[in-house]
Amino acid sequence: MKTGKDSATVAVEPAAGGAREEIVADVVLLAIGRKPHTESLGLAKIGVGLDERGRIRTGHDFATTVPGIYAIGDAIAGPMLAHKAEDEGLACAEYIAGLTGYVNHDVIPSVVYTMPEVASVGKTEEELKAAGTPYKVGKFPSSPTRAPRPTATPPAS
Repeated sequence: MKTGKDSATVAVEPAAGGAREEIVADVVLLAIGRKPHTESLGLAKIGVGLDERGRIRTGHDFATTVPGIYAIGDAIAGPMLAHKAEDEGLACAEYIAGLTGYVNHDVIPSVVYTMPEVASVGKTEEELKAAGTPYKVGKFPSSPTRAPRPTATPPAS
């Protein structure tokens, strides 16, 4: 990436192969991905299984490959979001207590904290097409959905 006074030039190469391309933009948001920090935990020494990306392998009940050890949140597969980990923590505690915990990962919102923020929930159009699920597409401009702003004068009671 090269930066200038009023622009930035980014060189990109498609991951699947193809020609290198340069893109000139006013602003660049660079997101290279995240990974769990599990390598320093000594999990291999006790037999906890990891996947190819270093995430802890768990079953539907968040149990790892070692009895009595559970994992949730950023350390396992799925989006790295605090509200996902919170739901998984509650469900995991229910499983440990002998109850049936449940997390519906399809309804956990995903968000990118940019300006403006970008969020989504549910399956993508591509996922629905691939599953043969009927769906309807709705679109709306984001400008009317601005967050409420406090005013100097409180509303009358």
